[in-house]
Amino acid sequence: MATAAGPEEALSLSLKLRSMFYILTPNETSFCAVQEVPDYVNKATPLFLTLILLEFVVKWGQKGHASAQDSIASLSAGVLSQLPDFQQKWNNKLD
Repeated sequence: MATAAGPEEALSLSLKLRSMFYILTPNETSFCAVQEVPDYVNKATPLFLTLILLEFVVKWGQKGHASAQDSIASLSAGVLSQLPDFQQKWNNKLD
């Protein structure tokens, strides 16, 4: 008996990569209930960090040394993208 996929189902690497760059089809992002929506941020975070590490390694290979400035900028962008969600959770906690 087939069951519907739950929100905790493991996402494929392709889906993780496409969700990080907002390249998902409407069918992949349409759900009947909020509880069915996967936590895309938590699923894409390991890939995000892996790509930052890959960028660091490639720059190290090209120049013989790597500057952490680009990695810090990428991490800052990731953190800043989560501020609205954090603010909403904080405001709900205070109410």
